[in-house]
Amino acid sequence: MRLGGQDHLAAYARISGLPLVAAQTRDELAESLDKMFNLDLILIDTPGRNPCDPGLPLELGQLFGEMKGLKHHLVVSATKAEGNIADAFQGFNALNLASCIVTKVDESRDIVGVFNQLYKRRVALSYLATGQKVPEDLELANYRRLAGFLLKPHYCPRFQREEG
Repeated sequence: MRLGGQDHLAAYARISGLPLVAAQTRDELAESLDKMFNLDLILIDTPGRNPCDPGLPLELGQLFGEMKGLKHHLVVSATKAEGNIADAFQGFNALNLASCIVTKVDESRDIVGVFNQLYKRRVALSYLATGQKVPEDLELANYRRLAGFLLKPHYCPRFQREEG
């Protein structure tokens, strides 16, 4: 987990009134999932990993392989270059991705690179994060909203040139 990542998640859980369980191994994860069998939704946040690490597929397989009922959703930032996004998809390809969640849509000049990769890899888009407030700024992806972001690039007003 990234430095301070677990503290960040603990704060979100506390604010939301939801339980948080930390699992460091596959056995701990399986045990935790067994105890939460009655819940409608369980979110598992994995540590940020370098998608170019050649050991990543093996590591992911050891952690999640053969676990039934899991759906994997890749989270990518709209502010990343398309090549970096492609690396993320390639690195986490071993998980058989169900969908993609795109963050920092509000901070990106355009999101074409993300959507090029979604199209090339035939991965569904499930959510867009369009601001800093969670969960208020987490939006279910729909075609109208998507078209708006694709056709009208975002420009930071702070850096726009003044006219005249």
